[in-house]
Amino acid sequence: MSRRNLLLGTVGLVLLTAFVYSPTLERGGFVFDDNYHVTQNPSLHSGTRGLAEIWTPGHGPQFYPIVFTSFWIEHRLWGTDDNGQPNPFPYHLINVGLHAANALLVWWIFAQLGLRGAWLIGALFAVHPMHVESVSWIAERKNTLSAFFYLTAALAWLRFDTDAVDRKRWGFYAASLGLFVLALLSKSVTCSLPAALILITLYRRQKITRRRLALLSPMFVLGVLMGLVTMHVERNLGFWIHLDVPMSLAERVLVASKTVFFYPYKLVTLWPVMFNYPRWSIDASAWQSYGSVVAVLGLAIALATIYRSGRREIPLAFCYYAGTALPALGLTYVYPHRFSFVADHFCYLASLGVLALVVAAISRFAKTRNALAFSAAVVLVPCVVLARIQASTYESEDTVWLDTLSKNPDSWMASNYLAESLLRQAKASDPSDASPAARTRLDRACKHAGKAVELWPEEPRSNFTLSRCQQRRGQPREALRYAERALSNLWQRHEAGYVGGRDFDQVARAYIAPLYRYVGKLHEQLGDAERARIAYEQARAIDTSVAQAAVGAR
Repeated sequence: MSRRNLLLGTVGLVLLTAFVYSPTLERGGFVFDDNYHVTQNPSLHSGTRGLAEIWTPGHGPQFYPIVFTSFWIEHRLWGTDDNGQPNPFPYHLINVGLHAANALLVWWIFAQLGLRGAWLIGALFAVHPMHVESVSWIAERKNTLSAFFYLTAALAWLRFDTDAVDRKRWGFYAASLGLFVLALLSKSVTCSLPAALILITLYRRQKITRRRLALLSPMFVLGVLMGLVTMHVERNLGFWIHLDVPMSLAERVLVASKTVFFYPYKLVTLWPVMFNYPRWSIDASAWQSYGSVVAVLGLAIALATIYRSGRREIPLAFCYYAGTALPALGLTYVYPHRFSFVADHFCYLASLGVLALVVAAISRFAKTRNALAFSAAVVLVPCVVLARIQASTYESEDTVWLDTLSKNPDSWMASNYLAESLLRQAKASDPSDASPAARTRLDRACKHAGKAVELWPEEPRSNFTLSRCQQRRGQPREALRYAERALSNLWQRHEAGYVGGRDFDQVARAYIAPLYRYVGKLHEQLGDAERARIAYEQARAIDTSVAQAAVGAR
C-alpha cells in the first residue's frame, strides 16, 4: 500500500466516523447505566482507594478494570461541573476516537490478509448503524476499548506469524500476548481471539502446527481464566434483581438458533436498530419452534461442504462471526437477556465476519476499480445516513427511550426506565409546583409506569416505579397497592429460588428492607399506625440499621 493511499484511506475513515457521530459529540449525554459506570460510581471519586477497588473483583458493576481505570483517569482530567456532574463530551470523544481507530485497524488487518475491498470493510465497520450503540453509549467503552486491544493484538500476531525466521519478530509475539491481556481486562468476550487467529491461519492456508498451537496456548488459558472470573463476578456478586426465571436447555438452544440468524439479517437490512428489541417468546413444547434449529444444522452442513470443496472464505468468515458472538447467543445467561435476547452491542466485533462476506460479494461483481468505488458509495451512503440518525437519539436518556418506544411500543424496559427518568425530573422540582409542565411530566411518568406494569405485572421494579408515581401525585392508597405488589413479587421470586448468586441477606438489606420502610411511610400517610409499625418491624428483622433509620424518620 502506497503512502498516498494510506493517508487518503486514513483521512477518509476518520472523517466518515466523525461525521456520523457528530450528533453524539455535539449533544450526547449519559444514558441508562452510565450512572453506575461514571456519574455515580464511588470508585471514581475515591482517589487511589477507588483505583484499588477497580482492580478488585466485586467492587464495581463488572470486573473490567482497564475500562474503569480509563474512567477513573478521565474523572481526574475533566472533573465535574458546579452540580457535581461530569461533562459527557470528553467521554464521548474518546469513544468515537477509539471506534475510528478500530475501523483503521480493521482495514489494515484485512489488507494484510490480501482481501480486495479491505478499506470498504473498515468503512462499513465505522458507519454501520448497529455499531452506534457501542459508540454513543458511554458505558459500552467496554466494546470500543477491548476491540482496540483485540485488533492490535491480532495485527501484532500477523506480523509475528510468518514463515520467515527472524528473532526480531518475537517482539510482535510478546506485544500480541500483552495486548490480548489488556483486551481481556477490558471485556472478557475477547477470549475468542486465539480461535480467530486459528481461523486466519486456515484462511492463509498455513498448517496448524504444534508450534503454532503451543504459541497460542497461553492465550487460550488466559481467556478461559478471565471468562471464569467474569462468570463468578456476575453470577455471585451481581444484583439478584438482574436475574430472570431460569430457562431450560431446550429453550436456550432455541434462543441461540434464532440469534445466529438475527445479527446477519440486521447487518444486511440495516434498519430499524434500537436500544431494546422485542423479547422473543420461546415455546420449547411446540415442534414448530425448532425450525430455526433445523436451519442452523442445514447451514452447518452447507458450510462444511463448501469448505471441503476448497472454498474456505465463506465458512471461515461465518465461523468467526458465530464464534465471536457465541457468549451472547443465549446458551448462557447474561444480564441484558432480562430485557431482550439480542442487542446491537453484542455484535460489535462479530459483525466483521458478516461485513467481510458482504464486501467479498461486492468485489466479486465489481471487477474494476471504478465499479468497486461506485458499489462502495451505494452501500455506504445509507449506512452513514441511518447511523447518523441513530446517533442523534443518544442526546439524553429520555430520547433513547422515546426512540425505542417508537420502534418497539411493547418494550417493558423503555416504558419503565422512561417513567423513572420522568419521575426523577419531577422530584427535582418543588413538590408544590402545580404548573402545567410539572403536572404533564408526572402524568407521563404515571402513564409509562402503568404501561410497564401492564406489560409485565410480576416485575417488582415497574410496580415500585408506579407506586412512587402515585405517591408523588398524592395518592398514597394507590401507591401502597403497587408497593405491596412489588414486595409480594420479590418474596415470590425468593421462594421460587430465582434469587441469583449474591447472598439473599445482602439483597434483602439492599432492597427489601428499604421497601418495607417505604410501605410503612405510606401506612402512616393513610393514618394506619399499626400497619406502619408492622412494616417497620419487618424492616428491622431484615436490617436493624434500615429499621432504625425508619424509626428516626417517623
